[in-house]
Amino acid sequence: MSMRFDNVLNNRKLPMPGDKFDADFDEESDKFRHLLSLKMKEEMMSDEERTAPDTFGCDCLFLEHFITDEMRSDFSLIARDFLMHEYPNIKDHEKVYYLETDAAENWPERMFERFILNMMMNAVNYGSQYTKNLFLYLYKTYYSKEYKQLKRFSSLSNGELMSLASNGHGGTNGLAMARILFISKLSGIEIKPDCNFAYLFLDDIHKNDEDDMEPDWGFMDSVVELFQTCRDENEQRFKDTGEMYDLHYKCGKFLENVLRSEGYPEDYVMLCNNMDHGIARRLARTLAVLKKTYKNKEFTKEELIIYSSIYEAAEALICSTEEMEARMNEVFYGEKGTDYYDAFPPKFCAGDIPQAKSGTANTVNPVKNDRPDDKAGEGSPRYKEEALLKEIDALRLKIHEQEGNIKVLKGDLSRCRNIAEENKRLKDRLDYEYTELVVLRDHVYNLTEEDNVSDEIPVEDMKIFLKELRIIIIGGHKNWRRKMKQEFPDWTYVDASVSGTLEASIVDNADYVYFFTDTISHSTYFKYMNVVKEHGVNFGYIHGVNIENNVRKIYKDQKKGS
Repeated sequence: MSMRFDNVLNNRKLPMPGDKFDADFDEESDKFRHLLSLKMKEEMMSDEERTAPDTFGCDCLFLEHFITDEMRSDFSLIARDFLMHEYPNIKDHEKVYYLETDAAENWPERMFERFILNMMMNAVNYGSQYTKNLFLYLYKTYYSKEYKQLKRFSSLSNGELMSLASNGHGGTNGLAMARILFISKLSGIEIKPDCNFAYLFLDDIHKNDEDDMEPDWGFMDSVVELFQTCRDENEQRFKDTGEMYDLHYKCGKFLENVLRSEGYPEDYVMLCNNMDHGIARRLARTLAVLKKTYKNKEFTKEELIIYSSIYEAAEALICSTEEMEARMNEVFYGEKGTDYYDAFPPKFCAGDIPQAKSGTANTVNPVKNDRPDDKAGEGSPRYKEEALLKEIDALRLKIHEQEGNIKVLKGDLSRCRNIAEENKRLKDRLDYEYTELVVLRDHVYNLTEEDNVSDEIPVEDMKIFLKELRIIIIGGHKNWRRKMKQEFPDWTYVDASVSGTLEASIVDNADYVYFFTDTISHSTYFKYMNVVKEHGVNFGYIHGVNIENNVRKIYKDQKKGS
C-alpha cells in the first residue's frame, strides 16, 4: 500500500458524523465521512435489502498490513509450517491474487511474504481449518491486546467495530477495522449488517490504491521510441568502437572491485544479468532514459559510459528479482510437495486454537430472518438464501481471480508491444540500409560505364521538368553549387564542409536528396544520411562537375521512380 493510504488509515483521524469539515482531510477520509453521513441519514440502501457484502478489499488490506515487525522476523518459520501442512493441497486452491507478487512492485523479502499470504488466503477459501487456525494463532500472538478485547464478542455491530478500531484520538484506524472484520469472520463472530458500509469503504480504498500502483507504461513506450535515434547518435559519438570498449572496461573495473569489496565475485552483475544484449544496445537505452530524465542536456562519452554501468547494475537487480519471482511461482504452485523440513518440528501449534463455531461459514453472516415460517430444512427460504449467498461469494472469488489474471496479461501485452515496436524499428532500418546498398551499387556501376542517357529529350526540357521538384543537394564544390543554383534556384544546397544539420521541415518536404560523392567525407555522409533515413526520404548519388551530366542523371532517376 502506498504511503498516501498509510497516512489515511494509520496516522489520520477519520471524520465522524457531526465533525467540523477539515480541509486537510484527503479524498479517502472525506469519502468515509460521506458514507457515514448517508448511513446516519438512512439514505443508503437498508441493511435488510443487502446481500452479503464483497469482502475482497477488506481481505486485501488485512493481508497487506498483517505482518508486524516482530512477525516478520519469524515469518520464514510461519511459512514453513503452513507449507508443511497445506503444500499438497495448493493445486486444488483458487488462485486469487489478493496481493501483487510482480517483481516490478516488490523487493525479494516482500515478494516471498506476499506469495505465502496469497496462498494462505486461498487455503482459507478452500476450507483449510489448519490455515484458519494459523491466522488466529498469529493474531493472538502478535496482536494480543486487540485479541483480548475481541474475544469477548459473539457478535459485532457498527458501533462496536468503531470502538474496537479506535485510533485513540477520536478517530478510526482503517487497518484495524479491516483486521477486526477479517478475524471476526474466522472466529465465528457474527458481523451485523450495519457494518456493511465499512466493507464498501475498505473496498474503495483498495481499488484506488491499485490504480495508483499501475506501472508507467507510457514512460517505457517513450524510451522505446527514442531507442533507434539514440543508437544512431551513439554510432556517431563512438566512431572508434575501440574507444567505447576501453571506456567501458575502465568503468567496469570499478564495479568489479565494488563487488569484490563486498565478498562477491567480480562478474556477479554479468552472471545475474540475462537481459544483456551488448554494450551498444545498453548505451542506446541509457541515452534514451537520460534524454527523458534530463531534457536538453548533452552528455560526454565518459558520462554516458558511467550511466550505462548504473543501468547494467539495475538490469542485474531486475533480472535477479524476476528470476526469484519465476522460481517461487514454480515452487509454490507446483503439484508436488517437499519433505525438506520434515526433520524440523513446527514452531507454532495452530491446532491448539479452538475451531470456529459449528455451522459458521467463511463469508460474512447473512441478515437473519426471524419469520416463523422460515425453517432450516432443504428447500426452505432460509436454506435457499444461504445457498445463494455462498454461490455469490464463490462467483466473486472467480471474478477477483480473473482480475488478477488480467493484470498479469496487461503487463505481458505491454512488454510484447515494446518488443514488437523495437523489432519493427530494426526491420525498417534494415530495409532502408538495403535500399542504400542498392543505390550505392547502382552508383558504383554507373561510375564504370559511359553515360548512355538518351538524348532524344533535350537537356533544356529536362531542366524544365526538374525545376518543379524539391531537391536537396548535399556536398559539392562552392563553384559547382553556384552554377547549379543558377539553373535550379529553388533547390536546397548544403555545404557539407561545415558542421550543420538539416531542418526537419526541409527534409520532410523534399522529393529527393542527392549526395555529391566527390567531396563529401564519410563522417558527414553518415551524419546527413541518418537524418534522411529518419524522415524516410528517397535519395541518390551524383558525381562530376559537368552540369549537363548531372541534370541527365537526376532526370533519369526521377523518371525511373515515377
